[in-house]
Amino acid sequence: MLVAGCATTGSGTAPVVDCRGREAIPITEWQADHEDPTILAPKVAHNENLERECGVKAPNPSGQAKAKAAVKKRGERG
Repeated sequence: MLVAGCATTGSGTAPVVDCRGREAIPITEWQADHEDPTILAPKVAHNENLERECGVKAPNPSGQAKAKAAVKKRGERG
């Protein structure tokens, strides 16, 4: 099953009915490199929650990983 270009793993904690219509936010590598981490943070959090709850992976895993690293780096700097 695909949800808006996202891969559904089928391994989530939420009931399927709660996951219908929920989509991951695509994050490109360019966005991860150029957007402010305060803008990226909610997108990263949304995608992580969606993956945990519904088993839906973001459509661009490399962009998601880069964004997550940028947000983490910003958090460490304060």
